[in-house]
Amino acid sequence: MHAAGKSCRHGIGGQISATTNQNMLSNMDNTQELQGLAQARQRVQEYQQVLQGVAAWLTLGVSETLLPAPKDEIRQALRLAARATFTGGLTDPTALDTLRAAYLSLANFVTYEEANAATRLQAAFDRGDRTYISSRLAAQAMERAQCIEQEAGALAREFDAYVKNSESDGMLSEIDTLLSALNRKFMSVSND
Repeated sequence: MHAAGKSCRHGIGGQISATTNQNMLSNMDNTQELQGLAQARQRVQEYQQVLQGVAAWLTLGVSETLLPAPKDEIRQALRLAARATFTGGLTDPTALDTLRAAYLSLANFVTYEEANAATRLQAAFDRGDRTYISSRLAAQAMERAQCIEQEAGALAREFDAYVKNSESDGMLSEIDTLLSALNRKFMSVSND
Protein backbone atom coordinates (compact mmCIF):
# COMPACT_ATOMS: atom_id res chain seq x y z
CA MET A 1 0.00 0.00 0.00
CA HIS A 2 2.82 2.33 0.88
CA ALA A 3 4.35 1.83 -2.55
CA ALA A 4 1.03 2.61 -4.24
CA GLY A 5 0.60 5.77 -2.15
CA LYS A 6 4.12 6.86 -2.92
CA SER A 7 3.54 6.21 -6.60
CA CYS A 8 0.30 8.19 -6.49
CA ARG A 9 1.95 11.18 -4.85
CA HIS A 10 4.78 11.02 -7.34
CA GLY A 11 2.21 10.90 -10.16
CA ILE A 12 0.42 14.00 -8.86
CA GLY A 13 3.72 15.74 -8.34
CA GLY A 14 4.72 14.73 -11.86
CA GLN A 15 1.52 16.23 -13.27
CA ILE A 16 2.05 19.48 -11.42
CA SER A 17 5.63 19.52 -12.55
CA ALA A 18 4.63 18.78 -16.15
CA THR A 19 2.04 21.57 -16.06
CA THR A 20 4.59 23.95 -14.57
CA ASN A 21 7.14 22.91 -17.18
CA GLN A 22 4.60 23.40 -19.97
CA ASN A 23 3.81 26.90 -18.65
CA MET A 24 7.51 27.68 -18.46
CA LEU A 25 8.02 26.46 -22.05
CA SER A 26 5.04 28.49 -23.19
CA ASN A 27 6.44 31.59 -21.48
CA MET A 28 9.84 30.91 -23.07
CA ASP A 29 8.17 30.59 -26.48
CA ASN A 30 6.37 33.89 -25.91
CA THR A 31 9.60 35.55 -24.80
CA GLN A 32 11.47 34.21 -27.83
CA GLU A 33 8.63 35.29 -30.10
CA LEU A 34 8.67 38.79 -28.61
CA GLN A 35 12.44 38.98 -28.93
CA GLY A 36 12.19 37.82 -32.56
CA LEU A 37 9.56 40.47 -33.26
CA ALA A 38 11.69 43.15 -31.59
CA GLN A 39 14.68 42.12 -33.70
CA ALA A 40 12.51 42.10 -36.82
CA ARG A 41 11.23 45.60 -36.05
CA GLN A 42 14.81 46.81 -35.54
CA ARG A 43 15.89 45.24 -38.84
CA VAL A 44 12.90 46.79 -40.65
CA GLN A 45 13.67 50.20 -39.15
CA GLU A 46 17.33 49.98 -40.25
CA TYR A 47 16.24 48.94 -43.73
CA GLN A 48 13.70 51.77 -43.97
CA GLN A 49 16.45 54.25 -43.06
CA VAL A 50 18.56 52.90 -45.93
CA LEU A 51 15.57 53.19 -48.27
CA GLN A 52 15.10 56.83 -47.32
CA GLY A 53 18.75 57.54 -48.03
CA VAL A 54 18.78 55.94 -51.49
CA ALA A 55 15.23 56.65 -52.68
CA ALA A 56 16.37 58.82 -55.60
CA TRP A 57 18.55 56.02 -57.04
CA LEU A 58 16.26 53.02 -56.58
CA THR A 59 14.81 52.97 -60.11
CA LEU A 60 17.95 51.73 -61.86
CA GLY A 61 19.34 49.80 -58.89
CA VAL A 62 21.39 50.37 -55.77
CA SER A 63 24.21 48.24 -54.38
CA GLU A 64 23.06 45.56 -52.00
CA THR A 65 26.19 46.32 -49.94
CA LEU A 66 24.20 49.26 -48.53
CA LEU A 67 21.68 46.92 -46.92
CA PRO A 68 21.91 46.51 -43.13
CA ALA A 69 21.59 42.71 -43.54
CA PRO A 70 21.28 40.10 -46.29
CA LYS A 71 18.10 40.33 -48.40
CA ASP A 72 16.70 37.09 -47.00
CA GLU A 73 17.00 38.35 -43.41
CA ILE A 74 15.28 41.60 -44.33
CA ARG A 75 12.56 39.65 -46.18
CA GLN A 76 11.94 37.55 -43.05
CA ALA A 77 11.88 40.64 -40.83
CA LEU A 78 9.34 42.31 -43.11
CA ARG A 79 7.18 39.18 -43.03
CA LEU A 80 7.30 39.01 -39.23
CA ALA A 81 6.36 42.67 -39.03
CA ALA A 82 3.50 42.09 -41.49
CA ARG A 83 2.21 39.17 -39.43
CA ALA A 84 2.37 41.39 -36.33
CA THR A 85 -0.04 43.83 -37.98
CA PHE A 86 -2.69 41.11 -37.79
CA THR A 87 -2.00 40.22 -34.18
CA GLY A 88 -1.92 43.79 -32.88
CA GLY A 89 1.88 44.06 -32.80
CA LEU A 90 1.89 47.25 -34.88
CA THR A 91 -0.72 49.99 -34.46
CA ASP A 92 -0.09 52.18 -37.52
CA PRO A 93 -2.97 51.60 -39.98
CA THR A 94 -0.66 52.24 -42.95
CA ALA A 95 2.00 49.87 -41.65
CA LEU A 96 1.07 47.08 -44.05
CA ASP A 97 1.33 49.37 -47.08
CA THR A 98 4.69 50.65 -45.86
CA LEU A 99 5.95 47.10 -45.29
CA ARG A 100 4.72 46.05 -48.74
CA ALA A 101 6.56 48.96 -50.41
CA ALA A 102 9.72 48.10 -48.49
CA TYR A 103 9.37 44.44 -49.47
CA LEU A 104 9.05 45.36 -53.16
CA SER A 105 12.07 47.64 -52.90
CA LEU A 106 14.28 44.65 -52.14
CA ALA A 107 14.29 44.08 -55.90
CA ASN A 108 16.14 47.37 -56.37
CA PHE A 109 19.19 46.19 -54.47
CA VAL A 110 21.58 44.64 -56.97
CA THR A 111 25.23 43.59 -57.08
CA TYR A 112 27.89 46.24 -56.71
CA GLU A 113 28.81 45.99 -60.40
CA GLU A 114 25.20 46.36 -61.55
CA ALA A 115 24.75 49.36 -59.25
CA ASN A 116 27.86 51.01 -60.71
CA ALA A 117 26.53 50.51 -64.25
CA ALA A 118 23.21 52.02 -63.16
CA THR A 119 25.01 55.01 -61.63
CA ARG A 120 26.95 55.60 -64.85
CA LEU A 121 23.73 55.41 -66.86
CA GLN A 122 21.99 57.87 -64.54
CA ALA A 123 24.96 60.25 -64.83
CA ALA A 124 24.78 59.98 -68.63
CA PHE A 125 21.07 60.79 -68.53
CA ASP A 126 21.73 63.75 -66.24
CA ARG A 127 24.38 65.26 -68.54
CA GLY A 128 22.59 64.31 -71.79
CA ASP A 129 25.40 62.08 -73.03
CA ARG A 130 23.73 60.35 -75.98
CA THR A 131 26.89 58.40 -76.82
CA TYR A 132 26.88 56.54 -73.50
CA ILE A 133 23.08 56.18 -73.44
CA SER A 134 23.25 54.25 -76.74
CA SER A 135 26.18 52.06 -75.61
CA ARG A 136 26.11 48.35 -74.83
CA LEU A 137 26.74 49.04 -71.12
CA ALA A 138 23.76 51.38 -70.99
CA ALA A 139 21.61 48.76 -72.71
CA GLN A 140 22.66 46.22 -70.06
CA ALA A 141 21.80 48.66 -67.28
CA MET A 142 18.38 49.27 -68.84
CA GLU A 143 17.85 45.53 -69.14
CA ARG A 144 18.68 45.19 -65.46
CA ALA A 145 16.16 47.95 -64.65
CA GLN A 146 13.50 45.91 -66.47
CA CYS A 147 14.52 42.85 -64.46
CA ILE A 148 14.13 44.91 -61.29
CA GLU A 149 10.54 45.72 -62.32
CA GLN A 150 9.82 42.05 -62.97
CA GLU A 151 11.35 41.00 -59.66
CA ALA A 152 9.35 43.69 -57.85
CA GLY A 153 6.19 42.25 -59.42
CA ALA A 154 7.12 38.78 -58.20
CA LEU A 155 7.84 40.16 -54.72
CA ALA A 156 4.45 41.91 -54.74
CA ARG A 157 2.68 38.64 -55.48
CA GLU A 158 4.77 36.84 -52.83
CA PHE A 159 4.03 39.47 -50.17
CA ASP A 160 0.32 39.60 -51.01
CA ALA A 161 0.05 35.80 -50.82
CA TYR A 162 1.86 35.81 -47.49
CA VAL A 163 -0.46 38.49 -46.12
CA LYS A 164 -3.53 36.68 -47.41
CA ASN A 165 -2.37 33.47 -45.70
CA SER A 166 -1.68 35.41 -42.49
CA GLU A 167 -5.17 36.92 -42.61
CA SER A 168 -6.67 33.46 -43.16
CA ASP A 169 -4.65 32.03 -40.28
CA GLY A 170 -5.87 34.86 -38.05
CA MET A 171 -9.49 34.30 -39.02
CA LEU A 172 -9.17 30.56 -38.47
CA SER A 173 -7.70 31.18 -35.02
CA GLU A 174 -10.60 33.48 -34.15
CA ILE A 175 -13.11 30.90 -35.40
CA ASP A 176 -11.40 28.17 -33.35
CA THR A 177 -11.53 30.39 -30.25
CA LEU A 178 -15.22 31.12 -30.77
CA LEU A 179 -16.04 27.46 -31.35
CA SER A 180 -14.14 26.45 -28.22
CA ALA A 181 -16.00 29.06 -26.19
CA LEU A 182 -19.35 27.87 -27.56
CA ASN A 183 -18.41 24.27 -26.90
CA ARG A 184 -17.53 25.08 -23.27
CA LYS A 185 -20.78 27.01 -22.87
CA PHE A 186 -22.90 24.19 -24.26
CA MET A 187 -20.99 21.58 -22.28
CA SER A 188 -21.67 23.48 -19.03
CA VAL A 189 -25.36 23.88 -19.95
CA SER A 190 -25.74 20.16 -20.74
CA ASN A 191 -23.98 19.22 -17.47
CA ASP A 192 -26.40 21.31 -15.41
